[in-house]
Amino acid sequence: MVKKEKSCKKSNEKTIVKNNVKSNVKSNLKNIANKMKNKIAKVLFSDEFECLNCGAERMENEHFYLCKKCFFDIEFIENSCEICGDRVGSFDLICNNCKKTSHFFTKALCVAKYDGVASNLVRKLKYDNSKYLAKTLGLFMAQKLKKSGLKDIDFVVPVPLNINRIIERGFNQSELIAKVVAEECSLKVNLKLVKRVKNTPTQTSLSSSERRQNVKNAFELLDKSAVKDKNILLIDDILTTGATIDELSKLFKKHKAKNVFALTFCHA
Repeated sequence: MVKKEKSCKKSNEKTIVKNNVKSNVKSNLKNIANKMKNKIAKVLFSDEFECLNCGAERMENEHFYLCKKCFFDIEFIENSCEICGDRVGSFDLICNNCKKTSHFFTKALCVAKYDGVASNLVRKLKYDNSKYLAKTLGLFMAQKLKKSGLKDIDFVVPVPLNINRIIERGFNQSELIAKVVAEECSLKVNLKLVKRVKNTPTQTSLSSSERRQNVKNAFELLDKSAVKDKNILLIDDILTTGATIDELSKLFKKHKAKNVFALTFCHA
C-alpha cells in the first residue's frame, strides 16, 4: 500500500513538472512572439527610426529616413543647368561645361552635389552592401522628378552595370533605385532594353576625354524597335561628366528615340 502511494506521488510530481515545463515553454514562446511583434510594429509604424546615415533618431514623420542634421547637411541642387543638372548661379541657365560640350541627352536632373552626407549615402549603398539605401535615394529622386514638371516619359531604364561589378557587389544599384522611382512616379521600368557588353574599368580617376573613350561602344541595344519615338528616362546614382549617359543616349537616338532624359542622385 505504501509502495502504491509513493508510486502515485512520483507520478503526480512528474505530471506537475511536465505541466510546468509546458507552461514555461508556452510562456517563453509567447514572450518571444510579443517581442517580435513589437519590433515589427516599431519598424513599420514608429516615428523613431534611426538615421540611415549617422544612426541618430530621425526626423519625425520624415520619409527619407534621415535625421534633421543629416537631411539639412545635404547640398541640394536648386538652381541647376538646363542640360546637365549641375548647380549654376541664380541668373545662369547653362553651366560653363555645357557651353563647351554638346550632349546626346536632352536634359539631366540631379538631386544633390556629391559631397558630405549625399556622397556617404551613395558609397554605403554601393560598397557596404546597404541595399536598403536605394529606397532613400529613390525617394529623393522621385521627388525631384515630380517637381521638375518632366512629363510623357514612356519608361525608365537603369544604367547597366558591368558583369564583374554585379558579381562583386551582388546587385546593380541603379536598378534598385530605378524600381523605387518608377513605383513612386507610376512609371514602367524596362530592364531588358540594353546591356553592357564591355567590362569597363572604374572611371573615378579618369579625365573627361578618358571617360568617353572608356565607355565607347560599351552598350548593346537589345530591342531596337522599343525606343522609336519614345521619351526615355535613364537612372543612375551619380553624373560626373555625363559620358555614360551620353553613350547610352547616342545609342538610343541612333534608333530614333525622341528624347533621352537622365535622373541621378548626385552630380559630382
